[in-house]
Amino acid sequence: MRALVDGANLKDVKWLNRQVVFHTLLRQQPLTRSELAAVTGLTRASITNIINEFLRRGLVRPAGPSRGGRVSRGAGPLRLEPRAGCAVGINMGRSRTQGAVLGLDGSVLAAAEWPWDLREGVDRLLEHLQNSIDALLARVGSVPLIGIGVTAPGPFSVQTTARAELSAAPRHRVPYNWAGYPVGARLRERYGVPVSLENDANAATLAEQWLRTPPLALSILLPV
Repeated sequence: MRALVDGANLKDVKWLNRQVVFHTLLRQQPLTRSELAAVTGLTRASITNIINEFLRRGLVRPAGPSRGGRVSRGAGPLRLEPRAGCAVGINMGRSRTQGAVLGLDGSVLAAAEWPWDLREGVDRLLEHLQNSIDALLARVGSVPLIGIGVTAPGPFSVQTTARAELSAAPRHRVPYNWAGYPVGARLRERYGVPVSLENDANAATLAEQWLRTPPLALSILLPV
């Protein structure tokens, strides 16, 4: 008898199934519907319904002809559409800021870096973050923004997605003067998308573990 957790085709877990299919494509694309069913354990009918929804929303696109070169309607491999949505990742270093915009498939749509002094006050910090994000978004045009991730040295105190705060780093090292300031909430108010904050070392480690590759863009984006 199979475990109850295999019953992942019930209506009350539709959202989870979509997430499973999305992340499977993100890591292993391109994949056919049959391959998605085999990898995820979902039924072919569930895969078909999810992929049809993704196609209607413009989240996926055909990646080429069917395996073996044959053209077969609905049977070919699929991949995520990079410009269906994007997320901005910002890494606040001690002397520079690095930023990137990643498409829905994890590809880098734009990247840049700017000089920055981590000891600046909180008002200057927020202005610099907003200017950096705006400059990156201007490079990708009309791609919808779906999230923002910010990393920096030192600890963070994250209470909720809407109220994420930067805590003070060790005072003898870098006098942040950011303690208790709701940076995440301010960015969320401005851009209307989820904002995540994370320690830079944690973000880099998670990115390497999650995607098994440590490029800068993925490291700074992962909190999204």
